Amino acid sequence: MASAFCFCGGILFSAPICPCHQDRVGGAASTSLNGFTIVSEYARTGSALLYDRFSKETIRVIIAAHGESFDLGRYDVGCEQLFLGLLHERKGLYVGILTSLGLTIEESRRVVREISGAVQGPTANEIIFTKDAERCLELAWGEAQRLGVDQIEPPHILMALLITDSKSLASLWAELHINRAKVKDHVFNMLK
Repeated sequence: MASAFCFCGGILFSAPICPCHQDRVGGAASTSLNGFTIVSEYARTGSALLYDRFSKETIRVIIAAHGESFDLGRYDVGCEQLFLGLLHERKGLYVGILTSLGLTIEESRRVVREISGAVQGPTANEIIFTKDAERCLELAWGEAQRLGVDQIEPPHILMALLITDSKSLASLWAELHINRAKVKDHVFNMLK
């Protein structure tokens, strides 16, 4: 049986164990994803439900992004860490687009370190998304739907990062000399 996920307040939950579904199961607002505890910090109602929407590759990206956050001393996963999580992947057309720009994980990580500050918080086993990252994942789901795909794949996250209005991402793109419009066109053409 496939796993189901609910995206509540920036937290990835295995549904129905989430704040908006607690009444259905009467349990605590935490669960496990590949050995990580997913907890609620910003529980809200009306969150987008993302049942069975994350591909295995996307889950790898999210876990890699969490590792990047942890390495920075941060407790939350932001858009910049999602970008670094994408750079962890070794295959896929979008990887070719990123590497053709001369992007390396080492240089991108250096820039993210300069932009991001350390924040004390939960343990390394907890994955909490910033509001910008939550918005990005919602946009990624929108991209997948627009293309008639039933799962969020890493290229959908890249496209969402390119269209997300985030000060930290704007700084990242500027520091890495990325022409967002040009890259967005490449990714859009690849997703067609």
